[in-house]
Amino acid sequence: MPGPVPRIRHVASALAAVLVAACAPREAPRHGPPSEAAPALGTRPWSAVDPEWLARRPADPVEAAAQLDVALDAFDAARLLRDDGARERLEAYVGPWSPSHGPLATAEVTERLLARALDVADAAATRLGTDHAAHAFAADAVTLLAADTYMPVDAEELLARVEAYRTVVALGTAPAADNARLRLFDFVRGVLADAAAAPAPRRYEIASFALLVAGRDPAPILARPPRATYPAPQDLVQILYDPIEPLVDTAVWGGTIGRLRQRAKRLAGTTMALLPAPRRPLTELVGRIAPAVPPGFLPSESLAPVLVVRDGKAAVDPGHPTGVRIRLDADRGAALAAALEGALAR
Repeated sequence: MPGPVPRIRHVASALAAVLVAACAPREAPRHGPPSEAAPALGTRPWSAVDPEWLARRPADPVEAAAQLDVALDAFDAARLLRDDGARERLEAYVGPWSPSHGPLATAEVTERLLARALDVADAAATRLGTDHAAHAFAADAVTLLAADTYMPVDAEELLARVEAYRTVVALGTAPAADNARLRLFDFVRGVLADAAAAPAPRRYEIASFALLVAGRDPAPILARPPRATYPAPQDLVQILYDPIEPLVDTAVWGGTIGRLRQRAKRLAGTTMALLPAPRRPLTELVGRIAPAVPPGFLPSESLAPVLVVRDGKAAVDPGHPTGVRIRLDADRGAALAAALEGALAR
């Protein structure tokens, strides 16, 4: 089996270049007629395309762009949905790869797709012009795949990667924008899954990176302010769902979006259960009792209220979607203890 395709360009330089190109103003694309075998961009699901057509190397850049469109969709379906049909079509386009699964396989396939996208973009620019729809889509595909290949080493580089996807959503061609939305969904999914697997004190620090997808800066949270400024778990869950909602009405993804929603639903439940609700700062609560407490004497991390007792009732973790209200009587002691244990574990 062939080894990894050599990088055509240093990925960091490629990412910077395509981001500049993506942000540049574009003229309305000219739509040249596709060949008889080629579906129009963004109109046919990968499952409806013959793998033998994807194995061809057409000279027509319009048909080559249509192939790239289907292959990029198949790549995303194979990664996110573990769809065997998508994997078959992807292999027809890029050839077999080894290992067959895992990060190394994804990296190799991404580099092969990037190489093909660069070829399609160059051919379309040469033969059709840079204002043609085929070139516009191929350029967007280069942006996405270069960002996929680029491995951030710090928060600033992570922001650059997310902004590449957000740029394609905002300014790119419609088919590529859908692929960018899937990448934003996958980014948030990974962030929330990592947060769920982390020790409780680090969960919000990790989960806060989901805010990048919504165009918000997680830096104030990383500075460990009072938890009252943290986003509520339900807000983070909404950021998970938001990128894929526009795909419901698309020809390519409308039939499979339910499977992505199901994956999101499971993770949403975990996120709601593990992340605490935003709470009033400890300094605010103590300040009501002892206003003379000097600044800086108390830690900035919010600790309360986990339990509020009033009028014969107890509220455990008030403000949290899974918060519990319990009537205080002799029969409810075990339930109260269990609810407190769950809240304190968040």
